[in-house]
Amino acid sequence: MKRGYILTIAMALLILLTGCAAKSDDPAVSGEPVVATEEISVGLPTDFPSDELLNDKLKDMIALSDSSQADPNTVKVGQAMRVSLHENPSIPYRWKAYLSDEKVVAIVDDEYKTSHASDMPGGSYGYHHFYLEALAVGECRIEMRNEHVGDDEYFETYTYVVIVE
Repeated sequence: MKRGYILTIAMALLILLTGCAAKSDDPAVSGEPVVATEEISVGLPTDFPSDELLNDKLKDMIALSDSSQADPNTVKVGQAMRVSLHENPSIPYRWKAYLSDEKVVAIVDDEYKTSHASDMPGGSYGYHHFYLEALAVGECRIEMRNEHVGDDEYFETYTYVVIVE
C-alpha cells in the first residue's frame, strides 16, 4: 500500500513537472529576455489600428472619455471617434460595445493593446480601443459594458450619446 502511494505521488509530480516545462513561444512565459520594440505610452493611448486605410480615415478622430458621458457629443458625418478603456486580460471580463443605431454610428475596428513592456508581470492591464465612425445624421447611444466572458453579466458600464449633424 505504501509503495502504491509513493508511486502515485511520483506520477503526479512527473505530470506536473512535464506540464510546467513545456516550451512556449511567448518570451514572457519562456523566461527569455524581452526587448521592447515599440514606444510605451503612458496615459491615454494615441496609437491607431495597423491598417493604413483605417489610419487615414481615423487620423482626425476625437476621443470619447469619462467626461464625455455627461453631455451629448456633437460630431459631423464622417467624423471618427475612439473609446479607450482599461482592460486586464488576466480576469474574465472584456469590454463590449452596444450601439442604439448602427445606421448613425458604426464600429470600424476594435483592438486590445498592452500599456507596458511585455516583460511586466502577469495581470497588468492594457487598453481596449474601439474605433467608431459617424455615418449619418441622427443620434446614437453607445453603451460600453465590461462583461463577464461567457455570459451577459457586467459590473461596469459607460454610456456616451453622440449627435451626428
